[in-house]
Amino acid sequence: MSFGSVVDPTKLSEETKLGFLEVFKQLKLPIFWKIDITNDPVLNAKTLPDNVFIQKWYPQTDILAHPNLRLFITHGGISSLMEASSLGVPVLGVPFFGDQYRNMVLLRHRGYALIEPIQTLTKQSFLKNAQTMLNDPSFKQNAKKWASIANDEIVSPLDNIAEYG
Repeated sequence: MSFGSVVDPTKLSEETKLGFLEVFKQLKLPIFWKIDITNDPVLNAKTLPDNVFIQKWYPQTDILAHPNLRLFITHGGISSLMEASSLGVPVLGVPFFGDQYRNMVLLRHRGYALIEPIQTLTKQSFLKNAQTMLNDPSFKQNAKKWASIANDEIVSPLDNIAEYG
């Protein structure tokens, strides 16, 4: 889970942070969360479930490209969505502000995303959406389909020069 470089997840309410941890524990999958908990009063080694791994930074593209990755939870920033989309990864969006919600709507329309705005997020709805996406193969199928379409349309610089001079 990554909320990009602008949103600081340590500023979320205690209830929200602990809610994320409860959901992650119930999912029983490895969760990689990009967050710096150095000075966080709630998140620490004692509160983290065994399946949650935290770091200040992860090589996001490498993780998104891993064949075992099943779901990307993100704020919906355009760079993160472009990476996930080009790699065929289903996205559970937790938009905070700006263009993030609109970005997520485009992916939801294509069938490989669900949206859980931070303003209305509940533990129950977040768990339900995550389980839906993990258990319904159509999200992964649609993500792969749209990645194939997007990647087919990419023209290499050499091809572009050959065609247009």
